[in-house]
Amino acid sequence: TLVETAPWLAAVGIAASLVEIGAIALFVFVIARTLSGAPRPLEVHDAYIFCALGWFLVQAVYGTVYFAALTAAPSRDALLGLVATWQAPLRDIQIHGFILLMILGVSHRIFNPFYGLPAPRPRVSGWALAGINLGVAGEAAGFVLMRSGEIVVRNRFDTLHFYKTYVRRTDGRLTPDLSSLNIPGDSV
Repeated sequence: TLVETAPWLAAVGIAASLVEIGAIALFVFVIARTLSGAPRPLEVHDAYIFCALGWFLVQAVYGTVYFAALTAAPSRDALLGLVATWQAPLRDIQIHGFILLMILGVSHRIFNPFYGLPAPRPRVSGWALAGINLGVAGEAAGFVLMRSGEIVVRNRFDTLHFYKTYVRRTDGRLTPDLSSLNIPGDSV
């Protein structure tokens, strides 16, 4: 790997990531200060922007820790395990947390006056914002917990369990094998 041939590159990458965190934190501070000093009161779309900026900072810290872990992986298998467990939640945070919330916040502000659309209802927008934030956090945490084995669905409708138990291969095709369902009162 590149880290094995030039170990100093890991230190450069981590240092650059720390500079990125500082720059993003400064950006968040400037935007927060600008919005809070505006002559108009803060509105719901501002909350979307603040949440997007929060996720922006979270993903920068996460990305730095993730990068450091990848550069320190002792083997190819460990590296693949890190990628399999931690890459998807990072992308969720980046795409659904930062990008989606920024787009929605700007859209809340722009669509009404520019396109003559009705103003979004603040209460509904607030609930939607809370739901998106909970969804992003839950999706990221749930994926990590699932990969680490902390969350195991223990019923016969769990997809992975279903395919391992109730589907068999015949001539290269998947064929349902319902004989092993053993549902009380059913005869298969």
